[in-house]
Amino acid sequence: MPYIRIKTHLFALALVIFVLCTEAAIAEDQRILVLAEDAPPHSLLKEGQVSGTSTEFVRLLTAKAGLAPDIRLMNWKAALQVIDDQPAVLIYPIARTPERESAFYWIGRLAIYKTYFYKKKDRGDILLKRLEDAQAYRIGAVRKDVRSTYLAANGFSAGGKGLTGVSDNKEALRLLQIGRIDLTPMSSFAFEGACASMGANIHCEQFEATLPIDLTADIYLAASKKTPADTVRRLQSAYDSLVEDGSFTRLLGKYSKQ
Repeated sequence: MPYIRIKTHLFALALVIFVLCTEAAIAEDQRILVLAEDAPPHSLLKEGQVSGTSTEFVRLLTAKAGLAPDIRLMNWKAALQVIDDQPAVLIYPIARTPERESAFYWIGRLAIYKTYFYKKKDRGDILLKRLEDAQAYRIGAVRKDVRSTYLAANGFSAGGKGLTGVSDNKEALRLLQIGRIDLTPMSSFAFEGACASMGANIHCEQFEATLPIDLTADIYLAASKKTPADTVRRLQSAYDSLVEDGSFTRLLGKYSKQ
């Protein structure tokens, strides 16, 4: 076991050194804006820096493509606005859906997520056997996220006993904890990541997954339609290389098996 831990630490150190050295050698005109949602474990702010499992992979991928990423954390609604206003923008983690298919260039998959409704364990009155049963409760879902879009398309309306827009998964759990909402849709990895990043501010042992939702999403790194075709090709080629050399499996393999 100690040997495995040492080997893992050495790989992480080598990854950091490679990325830093590569970014330092990249010309200013090869810098690219990268937008990330606050979505642990994939992307989160840690000691003033954007971190997370997918963030490490994106740094490695952009470096391999000869690009220096300017990674910024912002809520989903604001990120979509920036994409409309700026050229050459990358965004992650984003669910690939039929509605979004033509709106982005899809660089590569980062994870597969299956979604569940989460509730407080002491809410024995909440009994869900089918999706329609959840319409009787207040549901917190991230604005313009694939989950809120899915629920709206299936008859869930905003306000009252319906959909309440939240900025991210952490806000959803805060509202669930204080009783402002009754349910929130989330994957198990997103739930665990949000709980870990919130620390003592949340008591996640009080929550439980209930009804699974018929929403299994492929989570991607994507590029805006204004991104130059050559940049997209370089990024896709870099992604393929990282899959082939095992870097993807080492960094994100556990998230691609739901």
